[in-house]
Amino acid sequence: YALPDAKIIHLVRDGRDCANSLRRSYDVLTDENLTHLMGAEMRLGHKVDHRYVPWWVETGREQEFLDASPYVRAVWMWAYMVRRCHDFFSRPEVQEGGRVLHVRYEDLMRSPTREGQRVINHLDLTSTSGFLRRIRRAHTRSIGNYERRPSAEVTAGTHIAHDELSLYDYL
Repeated sequence: YALPDAKIIHLVRDGRDCANSLRRSYDVLTDENLTHLMGAEMRLGHKVDHRYVPWWVETGREQEFLDASPYVRAVWMWAYMVRRCHDFFSRPEVQEGGRVLHVRYEDLMRSPTREGQRVINHLDLTSTSGFLRRIRRAHTRSIGNYERRPSAEVTAGTHIAHDELSLYDYL
């Protein structure tokens, strides 16, 4: 509402891969990280034992969250954030303006020129040679990496985010 004429690119990635990258690259949502409210993933939360539970965990599911692995916690965070975005972008007043372009990360990596052009068109911009050079560097090596995780973790993460994964055709 603050920027009613802004064009928005909603880039969504399979939450299981997103969580895998968050764990590998940033070591998010470990028990150690839950002992304080300094992490980027949660500046707000409430203390349950010696750990804080993030604000985005549903009331009554605190222990389930704490019992989950950091990977499953990261999938949980992805599901919450994706749902919030979906709910906002689905509002009639947001949809009517045609301000939001939905792009799947996997589509962008597999067809970078086509998807990049969609983004350029949505923003009413003209493609440049620099943009085309950068977009052609896209690769698919990070797609499906979550499958290397223990199957029990993937199953638990998929269960937590089932509805959101289904919403974006990841199941």
